[in-house]
Amino acid sequence: MTRDEIAAICCRTLGGRMYNTTLRVHVNGEDRPVVLRFAPPPHKQLRSEHVLMRNEFATPPYLASVAPLMSRLIAADFTHEVIGRDVKVQTLLDGVPAAERLVAPAFHLAGLLPASR
Repeated sequence: MTRDEIAAICCRTLGGRMYNTTLRVHVNGEDRPVVLRFAPPPHKQLRSEHVLMRNEFATPPYLASVAPLMSRLIAADFTHEVIGRDVKVQTLLDGVPAAERLVAPAFHLAGLLPASR
Protein backbone atom coordinates (compact mmCIF):
# COMPACT_ATOMS: atom_id res chain seq x y z
CA MET A 1 0.00 0.00 0.00
CA THR A 2 1.13 3.50 -0.68
CA ARG A 3 1.39 6.24 1.93
CA ASP A 4 -1.59 8.01 0.33
CA GLU A 5 -3.71 4.84 0.45
CA ILE A 6 -2.91 4.37 4.14
CA ALA A 7 -3.76 8.00 4.84
CA ALA A 8 -7.07 7.63 2.98
CA ILE A 9 -7.97 4.51 4.98
CA CYS A 10 -7.10 6.17 8.29
CA CYS A 11 -9.03 9.28 7.36
CA ARG A 12 -12.12 7.32 6.32
CA THR A 13 -12.16 4.94 9.29
CA LEU A 14 -10.86 7.17 12.06
CA GLY A 15 -11.60 10.76 11.34
CA GLY A 16 -12.65 11.60 7.85
CA ARG A 17 -16.30 10.64 8.07
CA MET A 18 -18.62 12.66 10.19
CA TYR A 19 -22.24 11.75 10.78
CA ASN A 20 -23.71 15.23 10.37
CA THR A 21 -23.10 17.96 7.87
CA THR A 22 -22.10 20.90 10.06
CA LEU A 23 -21.95 24.52 8.92
CA ARG A 24 -21.02 27.78 10.60
CA VAL A 25 -23.67 30.32 9.60
CA HIS A 26 -23.36 34.08 9.94
CA VAL A 27 -26.82 35.53 10.53
CA ASN A 28 -27.49 39.14 9.52
CA GLY A 29 -28.01 41.32 12.57
CA GLU A 30 -26.46 38.82 15.01
CA ASP A 31 -23.08 39.28 16.68
CA ARG A 32 -22.10 35.61 16.68
CA PRO A 33 -22.46 32.91 14.06
CA VAL A 34 -24.53 29.80 14.80
CA VAL A 35 -23.98 26.14 13.99
CA LEU A 36 -26.39 24.52 11.55
CA ARG A 37 -26.33 20.71 11.56
CA PHE A 38 -28.06 18.34 9.13
CA ALA A 39 -28.35 14.60 9.68
CA PRO A 40 -27.87 12.37 6.65
CA PRO A 41 -31.05 11.51 4.74
CA PRO A 42 -32.80 8.55 6.40
CA HIS A 43 -31.98 6.18 3.51
CA LYS A 44 -28.24 6.88 3.95
CA GLN A 45 -28.11 6.26 7.70
CA LEU A 46 -26.58 3.06 8.96
CA ARG A 47 -28.60 0.97 11.38
CA SER A 48 -26.46 2.24 14.27
CA GLU A 49 -27.00 5.83 13.12
CA HIS A 50 -30.77 5.70 12.78
CA VAL A 51 -32.19 8.95 14.22
CA LEU A 52 -28.88 9.64 15.97
CA MET A 53 -29.49 13.41 16.00
CA ARG A 54 -32.81 12.86 17.77
CA ASN A 55 -31.07 10.74 20.40
CA GLU A 56 -28.49 13.50 20.84
CA PHE A 57 -31.35 15.98 21.22
CA ALA A 58 -32.70 13.94 24.17
CA THR A 59 -29.41 13.74 26.13
CA PRO A 60 -28.94 17.22 27.70
CA PRO A 61 -30.84 16.40 30.92
CA TYR A 62 -28.32 13.60 31.52
CA LEU A 63 -25.40 15.98 30.93
CA ALA A 64 -26.49 18.77 33.26
CA SER A 65 -23.21 18.78 35.17
CA VAL A 66 -21.27 19.72 32.01
CA ALA A 67 -23.97 21.92 30.44
CA PRO A 68 -21.89 25.11 30.72
CA LEU A 69 -19.30 23.48 28.43
CA MET A 70 -21.83 22.55 25.75
CA SER A 71 -23.42 24.51 22.97
CA ARG A 72 -27.05 25.47 23.52
CA LEU A 73 -29.88 24.43 21.28
CA ILE A 74 -31.54 27.29 19.40
CA ALA A 75 -33.93 25.25 17.26
CA ALA A 76 -34.56 21.73 16.02
CA ASP A 77 -36.73 20.42 13.20
CA PHE A 78 -37.36 16.70 12.89
CA THR A 79 -40.42 17.01 10.62
CA HIS A 80 -38.49 16.68 7.32
CA GLU A 81 -40.92 19.20 5.84
CA VAL A 82 -38.22 21.63 4.66
CA ILE A 83 -35.32 19.46 3.45
CA GLY A 84 -36.16 15.85 4.28
CA ARG A 85 -33.50 15.59 7.01
CA ASP A 86 -33.26 16.20 10.74
CA VAL A 87 -31.86 19.68 11.45
CA LYS A 88 -30.52 21.44 14.55
CA VAL A 89 -29.32 25.00 15.09
CA GLN A 90 -26.98 25.53 18.03
CA THR A 91 -24.82 28.23 19.55
CA LEU A 92 -21.20 28.34 18.40
CA LEU A 93 -18.66 27.58 21.09
CA ASP A 94 -15.42 29.54 21.29
CA GLY A 95 -12.27 27.67 20.38
CA VAL A 96 -10.94 25.55 17.56
CA PRO A 97 -13.04 22.84 15.88
CA ALA A 98 -11.98 19.38 17.03
CA ALA A 99 -11.42 18.25 13.45
CA GLU A 100 -8.71 20.92 13.13
CA ARG A 101 -6.91 20.00 16.37
CA LEU A 102 -7.46 16.35 17.18
CA VAL A 103 -5.52 13.78 15.22
CA ALA A 104 -6.35 10.08 15.26
CA PRO A 105 -3.52 8.03 16.85
CA ALA A 106 -3.31 5.78 13.78
CA PHE A 107 -1.97 8.69 11.75
CA HIS A 108 0.99 8.87 14.12
CA LEU A 109 1.42 5.09 14.19
CA ALA A 110 1.46 4.98 10.41
CA GLY A 111 4.11 7.72 10.39
CA LEU A 112 1.85 10.00 8.40
CA LEU A 113 1.97 12.95 10.78
CA PRO A 114 4.56 14.20 13.25
CA ALA A 115 3.98 13.26 16.91
CA SER A 116 3.30 16.88 17.89
CA ARG A 117 1.53 19.64 16.03
